[in-house]
Amino acid sequence: MFRRPAVFALLFSFAVVLCAAPLEAAQKQPSVIIRKLPVKVSEKLFDRSDPPKGALKGASGLTTYFFLCDPRFTYDVTSESTSGGRTTSTIMLKSADIAISLPITVWLPKDGSERLREHEQGHRLINEEIYKTADREARNCADDLLKCPFTGTGSDAMAARNNALKTAENAFVTQYTERTQYRSDKANAVYDAITNHGRNRRHLPAVVDYSVKSTARSASGQN
Repeated sequence: MFRRPAVFALLFSFAVVLCAAPLEAAQKQPSVIIRKLPVKVSEKLFDRSDPPKGALKGASGLTTYFFLCDPRFTYDVTSESTSGGRTTSTIMLKSADIAISLPITVWLPKDGSERLREHEQGHRLINEEIYKTADREARNCADDLLKCPFTGTGSDAMAARNNALKTAENAFVTQYTERTQYRSDKANAVYDAITNHGRNRRHLPAVVDYSVKSTARSASGQN
């Protein structure tokens, strides 16, 4: 009996499955990718004769922190026009690839007390706690921007598109900074108010927890 057609049908069916698999995988690729780097903590010498920038007058310690982000977007051009030698382009973002990081520097003097060290470590813990949800905040910011058009003007089409893209990138940085850096600023201010900048020795874990939670609602845009 001649069975080659059946074999051909089986091979054809197998080929369809193989071709469909990459297509299905491509369709499932997320439109937003967040690359969250580990917290990087370093310690530096606090020189009272030449204190670091941001130190309060008379202070002996300081903790600096930066909620950094590097947004990269792909886009489609939805409209483009030229008038008077200038091009205006409107783009719609398609996908986002965001890298976020948190470098923290704890500044302490050589003769710093254990109380001072504990206080500055409290500031470090506040930042690390807020960073735990920074990837979620970054994703929410990116999701919001993927729904919005951005317009730019330039000497040619490429310059106009680049300016539109810069507007989108700046919008992301602004939103992410408000939800992380500014929230951390507020939480650290609450912490300093309760501890009187380390002069009041309170139960630090409880104060850190309260300081973080007291800013959670404002970070999500609620009053």
